[in-house]
Amino acid sequence: MRFVKFLFFVSFLFIISCSFSKEGKYRDLLKDYKEGKISDVSEISKFIINNFALLSFENRGYFFNKSVVLKSGSRISFLFPKNTTLKGSGFSLENVSFADINAERALIGNDGSFGVFDLDGNLRFFYNTEKNYSIDGLSLRGNEALLFEGNRLKIFNPEDKSFKNFTNGVYSPPYNKFYKSMILSSDKYISLITGIAGAYYINVFDSKTGNPLVNNMSASSFEFNQSGDYIIYVRGTTGNWAVVKFDIVEKTRSEILSLSKLSDLFIGQSGFIYISDNRLYIVNLKGEKYDIPMDINVKGICRNTVLVEYDSKIYLIDFDVLMERIREFHSMK
Repeated sequence: MRFVKFLFFVSFLFIISCSFSKEGKYRDLLKDYKEGKISDVSEISKFIINNFALLSFENRGYFFNKSVVLKSGSRISFLFPKNTTLKGSGFSLENVSFADINAERALIGNDGSFGVFDLDGNLRFFYNTEKNYSIDGLSLRGNEALLFEGNRLKIFNPEDKSFKNFTNGVYSPPYNKFYKSMILSSDKYISLITGIAGAYYINVFDSKTGNPLVNNMSASSFEFNQSGDYIIYVRGTTGNWAVVKFDIVEKTRSEILSLSKLSDLFIGQSGFIYISDNRLYIVNLKGEKYDIPMDINVKGICRNTVLVEYDSKIYLIDFDVLMERIREFHSMK
């Protein structure tokens, strides 16, 4: 009898704790919405933003790409995925074009120079490019800077101040005169995209050896991402778009979703968010899709974290968390 009472007490505590958790409160809010006790979906937007965001900051003086989020103040600070304030960087946020951070170093730069920092924010090395050369992409590999310059990928070691080719190939964009480039780095792969105006090439390399694994794979958008052994990117033309994933190991491609109308697109590591006919949708890599009825403005995706503009602030929300919250919303309708 005592054991039964104990189990009942434990169950009661579990139910109470769940109801007071963020997830429990969110389900209660959805129940109220379903029952008509609240009719404004903005209440749900506000709850998601305030309770499930990783961090937030004022909607001004910030920079982000697929790898990092930076904020300016008296100094430049990395906000995500690590928090590091740079000391005497020599850069202002306005002239930062590239940035990256990993377990060993932080990096910021532009087409003419870059700085490599330790994770305490101390400058370890500053580099100015040679005349007639322009840096078109920057990333990190361990404590080394990886740069795309003169259509070649190069490795710069700040410790001995030496350059060497990361790979021996020349990687020209589809159109040579005007183009933009981006490098994404992981423990296994280095990915390079380069091109402009709907014509891009994606190249993938072994991060340790520099051996090319994917050569000049055509893409229709600058928006892409790495996820494990996959590259997620866009193919097609106006009225006939497709978001696809390419298996780097198996060299196979599979379509996640085809789209006839597309206004904007943001690709993460677990899926993507897109705008079509002024409506916002979220899709995971299995093709599970939901519309996002909340009044939020998606600014982009860094790694697998969504940048959302709401009430004059920027909020960072994990893609999978947002997907789950939207899934729960639709299950209550």
